[in-house]
Amino acid sequence: MKNIFNSYPLVLIGETIGAKETLSKEKRYEKLSHSFKVLSSEKTDEEIWEFYQWRKNSYRSIRLFTSFLLMFFIIMGYILTGHWVIALSIALPSLFFYGFIAVTVKPERKYAYLWDNKELFMEFLKLNRTDSFNPKNFDQYVEFNEDALVCQEFNFQEELRILKNETNKFNSVKMETVIHFFDILRENADYPEELKCVQISDKDIIRFIKARFVDNSDAKLDIELIKGNKSQIKALFYNFYLFSTTFYGESKSDKANSYMKLYLYSYKKFKTLDYTNFNDGLVQSALDYSKAIKCFNKMH
Repeated sequence: MKNIFNSYPLVLIGETIGAKETLSKEKRYEKLSHSFKVLSSEKTDEEIWEFYQWRKNSYRSIRLFTSFLLMFFIIMGYILTGHWVIALSIALPSLFFYGFIAVTVKPERKYAYLWDNKELFMEFLKLNRTDSFNPKNFDQYVEFNEDALVCQEFNFQEELRILKNETNKFNSVKMETVIHFFDILRENADYPEELKCVQISDKDIIRFIKARFVDNSDAKLDIELIKGNKSQIKALFYNFYLFSTTFYGESKSDKANSYMKLYLYSYKKFKTLDYTNFNDGLVQSALDYSKAIKCFNKMH
């Protein structure tokens, strides 16, 4: 049933009738983000923009038509009866109809700054494709300078900065600390060789941090390793488990599996969900890696 409501035809109908325009800003941004992703499967960015322009113009036409209809009934009532009171009485049903239409189409203007500003609209579409984008915080991504929109360009460091301001929904460790801990995964990070055993791309680091800590989701990421093996990955996440429970008071009781899921659902090397103790059977290179991580985190 959920898939039906997320289908292209129903999303298109929902956006056409403005079904979500009365939501709060954060909720509307979330729903708009989802709608854009669905619409993008069938439409180009320009076509999506044109669709919202067509909707805006349609709503404007409806307002104008109902206004004209109301005035027509009032004037015709007066011409036929010669009395304004009777004319207004005749036009009363039209007045109710006009009020209903006005209330219905008014929400479209609630977020008019999006439909009226192509640059801002396209920026939302562009950001919606990035892994670190949280639609609820869209206003933080752009700055308004009088009538001009200054859009920020996001490189890897800027995306990390945005993620640092998010809430860690996985455990109580600060997001900034989480990002610092896993910074050794970066392919081009400036760390001693003993800390560069497991490496992934910058894009995959963003995907990993967002999926596992910001969204706390179980989505399969299928991240390809640039360098490293299963044993070394287990060593890294076992150290994160120890780091969280030792320094941040996270409970150890029945929590190990949730920490294993961090890598089991993230890396392509783990094709099956094997919850074997991630500290058992580590090869020597992984044990050396684990020791280097412990020393690094004690110093930092």
